Amino acid sequence: MSNKRSIIERVGGNLATLKKSANVSFEKIALATDISLSHVRNACSGEANISLLYLEKFANFFGVDEARLLEESFRLPDRKELQNSIEKYLISTGFSTVHNFKELGPTFIVESFLQKDFTSATPLFAGQIKDLINQKNKTSYKTNDVSRVLNNLSEQGIIHKIDTGNPKKPKYEMLRTK
Repeated sequence: MSNKRSIIERVGGNLATLKKSANVSFEKIALATDISLSHVRNACSGEANISLLYLEKFANFFGVDEARLLEESFRLPDRKELQNSIEKYLISTGFSTVHNFKELGPTFIVESFLQKDFTSATPLFAGQIKDLINQKNKTSYKTNDVSRVLNNLSEQGIIHKIDTGNPKKPKYEMLRTK
């Protein structure tokens, strides 16, 4: 017996990876591709045997070749490239792209804030960063939302997490470039 995933599981895993990397919701995929929400969810979980037409729609949405969705070892495009492909798809299908990724959760907002607007010379608590983000973007994220993103970015080596003696309240700072 082979250890290889079935083609349905493989396509589902690749779709789920693309979805997560692009930080796009099931709802947005369903709306843009005209595939039912339940079918999008089932396809991304490897539970739906999708048609070739749907395979083509998913590939077009994410800006990848259909054949890549079938691959066992899938090379993921970087987030920006993926989001640009999705934006092009949305424009080509007549959707407004004004708020496509800003509405999709805190990850994009936090990353954008850190890249463009984080100017503090001293490390800050997640709650302080959350307050700055909410004030700038008129959002209402909770500290837990922002902490989760900050911890992921720390694990990726993008920001530095500082132990304050309280494991529930670390501080964060941008990595210094020399």
